[in-house]
Amino acid sequence: MISIWIGIGLSALFIILRLFGAIPWAWIWVLSPLWIEAGLYVAVIAFAFVIAVISGGIESLKNKKILEKDKKERRYVMIISRKRMEQVIQRRVREGISQHDMKTACRRQEEKIWKLKMQIKDLKHELQYLGDRLKELERK
Repeated sequence: MISIWIGIGLSALFIILRLFGAIPWAWIWVLSPLWIEAGLYVAVIAFAFVIAVISGGIESLKNKKILEKDKKERRYVMIISRKRMEQVIQRRVREGISQHDMKTACRRQEEKIWKLKMQIKDLKHELQYLGDRLKELERK
């Protein structure tokens, strides 16, 4: 607030000095305290805008890291499910269960894996929605 008055005061002083012929400056330099100050305010606002855009970018990077972590967890679940399926097949082979029964068991296991994938996908969408909602609330 004080800088506004300094700029106005200097401009008024320069105008008076120019009108009375004490300084032979061009009018652009007489009014320079006003336009330099305005330029500084524009620069500060532009800097704040850039910071806001960058911080929004950082939030998107955080969401991206969360999604990458989610992908890793999905891979882990799939690996565990495959290992579990192999264990079930080996156990059933030892128990002498028929090929048809093993195929049925594999299909059931694949259905479980598919359901887990769908649950993960739903959770991913819910996480994205909650992240977007959080951004909206932060803006308000």
